[in-house]
Amino acid sequence: MSNAIVMSLKGPIDRSFGLLNQYIDVCPETVWAENSGGWPIWQQVFHTLSAVKFFTGMDAGIPDLDPEGLKQASAKTVSKDDVRKAMKAAQATVEKYVGSISDADLTKRNEPVFKAAEWDINHAFTLSMLAAHNLYHLGSCDAALRNHGLEGVF
Repeated sequence: MSNAIVMSLKGPIDRSFGLLNQYIDVCPETVWAENSGGWPIWQQVFHTLSAVKFFTGMDAGIPDLDPEGLKQASAKTVSKDDVRKAMKAAQATVEKYVGSISDADLTKRNEPVFKAAEWDINHAFTLSMLAAHNLYHLGSCDAALRNHGLEGVF
């Protein structure tokens, strides 16, 4: 079974996770804890990681650090180390998901997403969303760095 297209779609996902990791490294603790775009920075990064379960239908084993997701801004701050652990779990889950599909599966409906939200998307769209969702939230986080006169990661 060919997976050349799947692997080409995986490149932007890997890049988005790389940028999230880079962001965690450069973000000062004071910015990490503040709200930007309506949500604490750490919560936006964590949200992107916990969404992996929604997009893949696979339990990522990510600790329940923020059970409310982005329903409300969290009053607590989760450490970068805890978010890095969640990042590793999310990336491992994405690897497992990508390994479970072939090019022939790209046009097939992503059943776990359909069952969870009645969102009729296929695996090709899912792969693009895994990258796009990360990058969307990273943009908000990057803006917080720039608001403090710091260089962003992109």
